[in-house]
Amino acid sequence: LMALAAMLTAVTASGTTSVIHHAVIHPGRSLEKQGYRVTYLPVDEFGRVDILINNSGAFDGGPFEELTLETWQKVLAVNLTGPFLCGREAMRIMKRQGGGRIINIGSIGGIFPAPFTAPYSASKAAMHALTHALRRELLPEGIHVVLIIPGNIKTSIWKKVQDGTKA
Repeated sequence: LMALAAMLTAVTASGTTSVIHHAVIHPGRSLEKQGYRVTYLPVDEFGRVDILINNSGAFDGGPFEELTLETWQKVLAVNLTGPFLCGREAMRIMKRQGGGRIINIGSIGGIFPAPFTAPYSASKAAMHALTHALRRELLPEGIHVVLIIPGNIKTSIWKKVQDGTKA
């Protein structure tokens, strides 16, 4: 969030009115209502949405045979369904206003999955496919959809994956 705040300061210094709305999508609540509410915050304030950044991440895993449906659904709800819902609402707004940008954050894990990361890797691979499909569908509407694919980041979770233990 500090990097976003610095970016907001730089953009605002150029004379542009900007705001960043940080939201957390909770898999246990109504995802559709959350996606709608989050996406319409800037519309309520500015009357439009110019950029949506879908930067979601839930990471859980372990040996595939031990994965529960609950774990699988939780990871997909956060990593794929949340961005789908926010992207769908943003697209509707952007179509009416003549364009915009949707930036999805993927993962190298969606291209080169590590062992014990099936839910996360599958959700990020699906995010890649979703982004490419939307890019082709929405470009004629003036909506540019891109994917940023960060590499691995050294965290305690990544260390567990490298060691072959449950994430």
